[in-house]
This record gives sequence, structure tokens and C-alpha cells, in this order.
Amino acid sequence: MPFKISLFLLCSWLIGFIPLFSQHNPNNQNLYTLLEKGDFLEQNHQFVEALDTFKELVKIAESTNNYQFLSEGMLKIARMHTLKNDFSTALRYLQQTDKINELVNNTPIKIKILLEYAFLHQKMGYWKESERYAQEALQLSKTTTQKNLISQSYLQLAQLSSQLKNYQYAEIYIQQAFTFVEVQKNLTIYHQILKNSAEIYAQQDLKEKAQTEYEQLISQLIKQKKYGFAARSLCELYSLDQKLNTLEQALQYASKAENKTLQTQVNLLLLEYYTLKKDKEKAKTYLLQLNEKEIQTLSTEIIIQYYQQLSQYQRLQNQHQEALQSLLKAQTLQDSTTKAIENERLVGMNIRYEAEKSLYEYELLSKQKQQLEQQNKEQQYQLDIKQYTLYLSLMSIVTILFITRSIYTKLSQTQKAVKESHQQATQLRQELKILNSDMDTFLYKASHDLKGPLASMEGITNLALIESAQSEMSHYFLMQKRTIKEMEILLMKLIEIGEVRNHNTHTTTIPMKRVVDKTIKSMKKEPHYPFFNFKVDIDEKQEIYSDIEMLDIILSNIIKNAIENIKEDDIEYQPIIYVKSHKESNCLIIRVHDNGKGIAPEMMAKMFTIFQKGTNHGGNHGLGLYKAKVAASRISAKISIVDTEWKTTFEVSIPTLS
Repeated sequence: MPFKISLFLLCSWLIGFIPLFSQHNPNNQNLYTLLEKGDFLEQNHQFVEALDTFKELVKIAESTNNYQFLSEGMLKIARMHTLKNDFSTALRYLQQTDKINELVNNTPIKIKILLEYAFLHQKMGYWKESERYAQEALQLSKTTTQKNLISQSYLQLAQLSSQLKNYQYAEIYIQQAFTFVEVQKNLTIYHQILKNSAEIYAQQDLKEKAQTEYEQLISQLIKQKKYGFAARSLCELYSLDQKLNTLEQALQYASKAENKTLQTQVNLLLLEYYTLKKDKEKAKTYLLQLNEKEIQTLSTEIIIQYYQQLSQYQRLQNQHQEALQSLLKAQTLQDSTTKAIENERLVGMNIRYEAEKSLYEYELLSKQKQQLEQQNKEQQYQLDIKQYTLYLSLMSIVTILFITRSIYTKLSQTQKAVKESHQQATQLRQELKILNSDMDTFLYKASHDLKGPLASMEGITNLALIESAQSEMSHYFLMQKRTIKEMEILLMKLIEIGEVRNHNTHTTTIPMKRVVDKTIKSMKKEPHYPFFNFKVDIDEKQEIYSDIEMLDIILSNIIKNAIENIKEDDIEYQPIIYVKSHKESNCLIIRVHDNGKGIAPEMMAKMFTIFQKGTNHGGNHGLGLYKAKVAASRISAKISIVDTEWKTTFEVSIPTLS
């Protein structure tokens, strides 16, 4: 049974590739040329020549088994017969095309067949059936990548809504057609949409909008040298503006197109124009250009139009008897045409009924066939059970092997994850140990350094009580004030470190050059600031996404440390602080260089430890660089001292968050 399924899938796959094989046929170029020629003749309303061209296309495609072009050609022939009101013939061609397409299951061709069914039923006056086919084509076209087919489906719905005077829906469908049309791939569809848009506006008596659409269409057609289509569009524009210039242009482009049928139609309109203007001489000029014998070979519609215009001209010439005879000829042809159309509708519906009846009988036979097949399936059931059992056994073995492999892989991943977790736990324990050490040192130093100023205050106060001289008391009280101030500064710094530890980071885009310049300016109150030469090498456009408050704390404490370590005993010494930054991988690297006293090797490892003093400078409590380190940890940055040609270089590595 699995073998049968595989064979069926293989056959289906090969059948699906039939259109692809046919594309390599050497006759393809000739077929494509015939298709383009037929389309050109159809657009110029040369239906007889177009029909002959499409028949030749079908003949060649049939002889070469080219189903793609065969279907296209038969659809075009069906369209020609629909335009001639030969509905029964059009319906037969559509049914044959549908059967051919069942062999190759070509979705785009199926959509075109549905659109032709919709157009045929629209011409026959069966509006509901026409809408059903158009909606079905639209839904099917949305499953493909061919936007032009979606556009054609919307265009068909717009035409139908326009005939039913549902102009609101017609405009919506036209807008949808404009949305999906691919102008570069199929300019003809775009022109049809423009034409139908103009017609919808004209039917609503929105003349200005209709004229705008026609003018845009005509301009494009002339650029494309589609003179016949341009002439026909000018004739339709004339029905709105009633301008002689429009008809003269139409006659000019009809002559360029060398389309006698179109020239005849334009001459008839010119005859009508001058007849209405009662210009007998001009009317006679255009009447003489019309040959009644040649007109009799054209379509019934043109013949009727000829007799109607001839009747009007004869009335202008006071030839009332002749005018009446011409009008009777036109009426007789009109009646016979209407009757023929009605007969074609009936014949078409009869063919449709017979087709539906045949389909019903086919479905009955199919059900009987299914019943027989079901009986065969039941007899085959026992044999299939054995085959399926073997198949399931093999699948079970493969599944067990797959599950075993998956379990082994997951165990390996789990072991790796456990190992990584162990490493992370070890690292966390080490960090916690360092933090505890820092905290112990902090508590000890805090209690010791706070106790000292308090003891000093007590001693100074006692001395102030013993002394009686006013000047001596002022001196002691001044000493007491400085001591209290020092203690207050120390307490404030400790509070600031606590705030940094508990800071909730707020990331934003930071312009680096502006932040560094601002930090340097904030150092102006430092005693040695005026002696320093600051150099900043940072691109104006350089930015980082981080916490600006923590970044400012890091930079200000590093720069302040450099200012405090000035060489005061060197007369020729020129203090320099040099700040530069660059991007490296996923980090922004900031380096602060100075040429101060430098750092002793034994002090390198302790520089970021709490209460570690690098100098005995007054007011230095050993908290600045520790505070910078705490701030760096809040934004996942790293701060270190690196070896360069400068005396001291601090490097800050900040990850670029996003």
C-alpha cells in the first residue's frame, strides 16, 4: 500500500511539471508572438482578425501538447465569442478549457477560467452567477503570488457593480484593483482599470473626475504607441466633453493605427457632431467618407449606428422619407440583434443545464465506483494490516533510537549546565567574600575615623572652657569648626557610597564628548585645577547607551584623583590630564592619563579598596576610587589601572547596552 501511495505522488509530481517541460519547446516563441498579436488586435476591436490569430495559436499548441498556451488561446477564443454575443460557443470553449486544466491543475489558468465565466454571465445578464464566479476567482487568486490576477478579479467585480449601479462598491473594487496591479508586468490591465474607473465616474455624472482618468489613460496609451486604444478612449472622452478637438484627435490616432473599423466609428461620430450643429457641408464631407458596402461587413453595432446617423443627416436635408427608411433599417437590425442575444442566452443556459445534468450523472457513477472500491479495500484490509505492522515496528525501532539519542544529548547538556552553575557559584562565593571583607574594613575604619574627630572635639571644648582669654577661645573654637567640617565631609561621602550601592540604574543615550567636558568643568573648585592642561580626544558624534549619573561619578573621581596627585616640588613640571575613548568589540573604552606622581607598585592592587589613601593630601579619605568602583559595578563596567608611557592611566570598559 505505501508503494502505491509513493507511485501516485510521483505521477502527480511529474504531471505538475508538464507546463515547465512545455516551456522549453522551440515553438514557444512563435506561440507567445501569436498571443501578443491577438491581444493587440482585440484591443483595437479587430475581432475577426483576433479570432483567426487565436485559432492558429490553439492549433499549434494542440499539436505540440503545450497545455499552457492551449488554455490561454481557448480562453481568448471564448472571450471573442462572448463579445460577439455568441454565448453558446463561448460556453463550450470555457468548458473544454476547464477539462484541459484538470489534467495539469494550473491555478492561474483556473482563475482566468472563472473570470471568463463571470464575464460571460455578466453579458448574458445573470448577475448573481457572474458575481459568484468573480468572488471565487478573487479568493483563489489570493492564494497565489500573482497580484495581477487579484487585480483582474477586483476589476471584474467593479464592472459588475457598475452595471448594477452599485457605484460605492464599484469604486471600492477599482481602488483595490489599483492597489494590486503590477504595472511593469502587465500595463494592459492597468489601462483597463483606468478605463473602467473613468466609466464609473461618467455613469455617476462626475464629469471632471472621469475626464481626468481618460486624459491620464490617453496620455499613457500614446506614449506606448497604442494608437487604436487611444483613439477609442478619445471617442469615449468625447461623450463627456462633446469637443470637436477630441474627435479630430481620435481620427488622427485611428489613422495611425490603420484600423478601418475604428476610422468608420470616428467618422460616424463626426457626422453626428456636424449634424447636431446643422452644418450641412461638413456633415456631407464625413458622410461621403463612409462606404455603405464596407460598413455592411462590419459589426452589427456599427451598422445600426450608421443608419441612425444617416437618418439624422437625411432629416437635416429635409429628406424625411429616406430618413424614415434608414431609421427602420436601424430598428430592424436592433430588434434582430436583441432577439439573437436572447436566443443565445437560452441556448447558453440549455448547454449549462446539460453540463450540470452530465455532472450529476458523473457524480452518481463516481459514487458507485467508490462503493466498489470500498469493497476492494475491505478485501485488501488484512494484507495491509501486515504491511502496516511491519512498518510500525520499524518506525518504533527508529523512534526508540531517536529518543535514546535525545536523552543522551540532554544528559550531556545537563552535565555541562551543572558544571557551569558550579563555576558561577564559586565565582559568586569569591565576590561575596570580597564584599564581606570590604564591609568589615568599612565598619572598622568608619568607627575609628569617626571616633577620632569626636575625641578631638571633646578635648578642644575642654581647653576652651579652661582658657579665659577671648582670643584663645576663638582659636580653639576655629579648630573645633574645622574638625567638625572634616567629620561632616567624611559622613557625606559614606552616605554617597551607600546611595551609589542602592542606585536604580536609568539608561539613556549619552554624548561622550559633552559629558567629559562637563565633568572637567565641575572640577574648577579643586585647588590645583588652574595649573592643569586638559586634553580631550573624543569624537563629537560618539555616544553610549548607559546610566549618565554613574558615568559622571566614575569620571569625576578618576579626574579628581589625578588633580590631587600633582608634583608640587618640580618647578619645570607641566600638569596634563588626557582623556580619550574608542569603541572596541561591544564595549566603549575610556582612558584617563596623567603625568603626576604615579602609583607605587605595592599600591596598585589596593587602589580601589575602601579607605585606601594614595596621598596625605588634606581632605583625602580614601573613598574616591572606591566610589568609582562601586558606580562601575552598577553599570556592569570594569575599572583598572593599565601600563602605558604615562605616569598613571585609568581604563574604564563600559558595555554598550541596547
